[in-house]
Amino acid sequence: MSSSHLFKATSSNDPTSARYLTGLPEDSALDQIFFQSPPDNTTACHVASRRGSAADLLLIETIVEISQGDPKGRNPLAAREGAGGGLPLHEASHGCRNVAVFRLLIRGYPVGLLARNDAGETPRAVLEREEAEGGGERREEIGKLVGECERALRSREGSGGIERICQKGEEREDA
Repeated sequence: MSSSHLFKATSSNDPTSARYLTGLPEDSALDQIFFQSPPDNTTACHVASRRGSAADLLLIETIVEISQGDPKGRNPLAAREGAGGGLPLHEASHGCRNVAVFRLLIRGYPVGLLARNDAGETPRAVLEREEAEGGGERREEIGKLVGECERALRSREGSGGIERICQKGEEREDA
């Protein structure tokens, strides 16, 4: 099986991507997770983060869970793609409207909030630029989440503050 199978399935919006990944031996699954598609070195996690559907959320959750056992200690949420040097959080900032995807990406790699892509933009700056070009209600909620989490990370609250903010948002959605 080619190491690009997961990337191809994710790129074509195949909803069975997460099931495919969980059916592989751990070393093969890790090869799939960290495969970077030439020429821009994009991973399946980047593609799923940008799109943000319910199936994409499940795939990102599965990727994070499987990669916790990576003997090399790699984090797929810290992987940079070659075309713009962005993290999956930068990719989500380009158009994802699923707040749960943002919560997962932020919880999984909080320092990604402060990371800059090749254009020098943080995920928040990408969101603000995209908003200026015409965002919707859900994007405003995402902008607020990203801004609050970034402030918590820069303050003494750190990741504990981020967790509190994410939980508060989940409780509002459940109510």
